This record gives sequence, structure tokens and C-alpha cells, in this order.
Amino acid sequence: MGSTSTERRDWEKLIAEYERGTDGQEDFCRRKRINIWTFRSHLYKTRRNGGARRHPNKGQPVRFVEVKSQPVAAASGSFRIKLGAVTVELDIAPSPRWVAELAKSYSE
Repeated sequence: MGSTSTERRDWEKLIAEYERGTDGQEDFCRRKRINIWTFRSHLYKTRRNGGARRHPNKGQPVRFVEVKSQPVAAASGSFRIKLGAVTVELDIAPSPRWVAELAKSYSE
């Protein structure tokens, strides 16, 4: 890539693609066959200039969600999750991973 505005647009497109994806930097660069250090240089410049970020809340305080567990009688057949003023009631107990994802999405 040369040092033109076309190059800048190409890097902006690559970085936007990286930010939308789930690959780590090394995997992304390997897949795209680009030098990791050159990529990081452009990525950090873009971020310094206010470009998109994969994790826009990074550096902000973490909000913890209190999760209380209560035994549910087998005969009742329901499971309740309370997030603030919202209560979700289910017929079966969900996986802990699903509950964590629900709590995470609620806090965003």
C-alpha cells in the first residue's frame, strides 16, 4: 500500500472489518495476510483519532449485577430471574452462561 488517501481508506475499511468481527488481531492479520505491526499502528492511530472501537466501554467502571439463587420446587416448573424492576419467568432453569449473557445485555 502506498501513502495516499486511497491507502487510508483501505486501512479504515480493514479496521472497520476487524472491529465488527470476533477474531483477535493476530488471527485477523494472518487471515488477511497483513503485517501485525503495521495493522496495530493503523489501528491505534484510528482509535486515537476517535475511530470505532470493538469495546467502546473499555476503561469505564464495571457494573456488577447481583444474582440471587433460590431453590425452585420441582413441582412448580418455573424459574425467575429478577434484573432491577424486570422479572423474567421461565418454565425451565436456563444455563448459567445464558443467565450471565442476559444480565450482561441488561446492563448495557
